[in-house]
Amino acid sequence: MFIVGVEGGLIVQCSMLGTTTLKGSTKEVPIADPVFKYYEPHEGEINTVRFSPNRQDMFLSTASDSEIRIYIIGQDAPARVIFLEKLLNQICWVPYQEKLVIGCGEKGIIEIFHLISGRSIPNVTSEKVVPTNLLQMDVNKQRCATVAIGNDKGEVQIWNVPWGPFALQKVQ
Repeated sequence: MFIVGVEGGLIVQCSMLGTTTLKGSTKEVPIADPVFKYYEPHEGEINTVRFSPNRQDMFLSTASDSEIRIYIIGQDAPARVIFLEKLLNQICWVPYQEKLVIGCGEKGIIEIFHLISGRSIPNVTSEKVVPTNLLQMDVNKQRCATVAIGNDKGEVQIWNVPWGPFALQKVQ
């Protein structure tokens, strides 16, 4: 099973098991439709779709409509929607901190979100990040305090982030 974000804001669950053979398919060139299920779509183009490293049945998406959506595999509608003030280009789960996600965007924006409150957590990174368009971000799965961020100039910044204090912040 895999999840894809496609044109028009659609989020689709696919599987190569039990595919439907499409018209025009031949024995030599089989063409199969892997679509299994559609989820409630975004109003904008999809930027990110990622499964939770902490829960196998949960994934998130973000799009140009400035929303983070948290989905549970069995539900068509999102379980949680977080409305963003600023557009994010990429968003990641924080391993071992199931209530936290981190995202990056234009002008050096890095935001940490608490999924229970649905709010951005104040952080001190804004004055330390080069104010460029941040395009990619990933949290190291083995050493989850290590975060890599790439910008539109081809530069990569490596951060060491102690997640514990962010996870313990009071939920409002």
